[in-house]
Amino acid sequence: MSKKCALVSLAAAAFAIAAMVPAFADGNFVLKASQGFNFARNALTSSDDPNADVAFARGALGARKIKGFGSQMPGLAGFNDIGSWGSQVNTPAPGYYVVQGHDGKTVYLVQVTSFGNQTLAVSKWELQVSWEKLW
Repeated sequence: MSKKCALVSLAAAAFAIAAMVPAFADGNFVLKASQGFNFARNALTSSDDPNADVAFARGALGARKIKGFGSQMPGLAGFNDIGSWGSQVNTPAPGYYVVQGHDGKTVYLVQVTSFGNQTLAVSKWELQVSWEKLW
């Protein structure tokens, strides 16, 4: 196989793999224990910052309102009862979450893609997160 054919095959394989993974338009970040994240500023904060839209503290993922949807991306029908959602999800697992921002108006789709360092102390836990603004 020529180098050109090999590069074309490699590019096609990479494209096929990328097509299998949901694209999140707005970003990715690592959220460590005791950290929060403000989506509008695309910035890490402390977990107790009132401007954090999502926070990871004491083994829980918290927000103004948050709901976990497991490994299936949620449909819009799942948002009808957002007012009744809780403010935290204990020991979050990889999967999809919908988060109401700290402003009470903006809603984000969050995917925890991995949960690292679980065999260590809670203070060492970290989440790999992808996200996008829904509205």
